[in-house]
Amino acid sequence: MQPLTLVSWNVRGIRSQAKKTKIMNYITKLNADICLLQETHLSQPEEKLMINPQFSQAFSACYNSRQRGVTILIHRKVPFTLNSTVIDPEGRYIIIQATIFNKTFTIVNLYAPNNDDPAFFHTLFSQISNFTANSITIIGGDFNTVLNPSIDRSNTPVNVRLSHSAKTINEYMDDFGLVDSWRIRNRLTREYTFFSPVHQSFSRIDFFLTSNSIIPKTNTKIHPIILSDHAPVTLTVQI
Repeated sequence: MQPLTLVSWNVRGIRSQAKKTKIMNYITKLNADICLLQETHLSQPEEKLMINPQFSQAFSACYNSRQRGVTILIHRKVPFTLNSTVIDPEGRYIIIQATIFNKTFTIVNLYAPNNDDPAFFHTLFSQISNFTANSITIIGGDFNTVLNPSIDRSNTPVNVRLSHSAKTINEYMDDFGLVDSWRIRNRLTREYTFFSPVHQSFSRIDFFLTSNSIIPKTNTKIHPIILSDHAPVTLTVQI
């Protein structure tokens, strides 16, 4: 079997050359084959700056130089053939369907609104539904909500209600046969990907949703919060 490692990371801006170098060096240490970066803060003319000798293909949804922006980077060693893309003009998500190691993958990179916005997820999953047939689906990014407040936030009272966004995500997970790849292996573990200085709390709002069928062949890890206010998360799939 061949391992394929994806990294999802809200980098909170990558326009500075010094920061971009540090981010890319850390991604290299994580042995990334495919990178899902959020909050790149790149304008459309700048998206090609993400291409480098290691990552020879880049697919981006840009907004402006101060906010939003998502990019998918593909390592040059990955046998990758692009089939189709959907690019959000608001810079919040990008969907690619591609053939990788002779298998069809639908890969989604998202940066969700930081308010409770179920309409965003209805729109996103409506787009994803056009690609899921006979495809391995992997959705990664900053969801800006937690799926289980009692263990995915550090200071949540017992019996707190789910956000409308989380309810919507859970419904589509059931419909599409998706699972939270980290939580399925760590059912009661508390680990977090983001610290909010405003609320003085940690939360796990960065994660991967994957087709249930590949879970036995996956390993997901949350790394330390570094170079950003979010932690990178890796998903390795044995293909």
